[in-house]
Amino acid sequence: MSLIKLYKSELYKYIKKPITLVLLITLVLPVFYGISTAQNASYVEVQGDFDALLFASINWNMLTMTGVPEVLFGLVATHIFAYEIERGQIRTLLVKVCDRTKLIISKVLVQMTLIVGIYVLFYLVSFLVYYTIIVKTPLGNGSFGSIENLYFSIMDLIYLIQILLISNVVFLLGLYYKAFTSFMIGIGITVTFMFLEYFPVIKYFIPSYTATALSYSQISAIQALLLSCLFLVVAFLPTFFIIRRFKEIDIK
Repeated sequence: MSLIKLYKSELYKYIKKPITLVLLITLVLPVFYGISTAQNASYVEVQGDFDALLFASINWNMLTMTGVPEVLFGLVATHIFAYEIERGQIRTLLVKVCDRTKLIISKVLVQMTLIVGIYVLFYLVSFLVYYTIIVKTPLGNGSFGSIENLYFSIMDLIYLIQILLISNVVFLLGLYYKAFTSFMIGIGITVTFMFLEYFPVIKYFIPSYTATALSYSQISAIQALLLSCLFLVVAFLPTFFIIRRFKEIDIK
């Protein structure tokens, strides 16, 4: 089976699985924030007005501050790999596929597709909320976005690298631990990342903080680009180790 066919098969399989639906929890935030803002809820503080892009970016930044995306994608990652090993499903796949490297790559590609897909869907829902609710209030100026706000939205992509990194680490852990243990360690890594953002120097090596630092002009675009390239390399390192280790172990 070719890598493309295997990728399509794995993607279709996981889109149908109920566990993947937990990712849709992230879409609640823009709806909740939009309704609360329109109703002038006391727990929501808003200054000035904003366009659609800025509204979506604000919601995405609020979501990333909670660590929820890493937890949810970590949960899905355990089902994509560790859970299949635990249940013996991976052995059936190997009988069909034979090539272990292709199988690992296809699963990583599926996780990447889900990450990008939820990010795009999050923005689309935010746009829908903006044009159906926010634009009817004094807070919505009615425009889609400015070049500056497009820049902020692009910076949001840096955070996707952090989600990918933690997901791939959870994949790697699945070779050594049960699914639940892998998932809990993934949560521990997420909390550690959030904690490290309060340490000088070290915080700049956390993708989520790099995005924040760039938005506040604490680092230049070139510095952010170089750090992002470093983050990408680190994010894919677990994949390399998974492929090497997966070739050696006996799947029961």
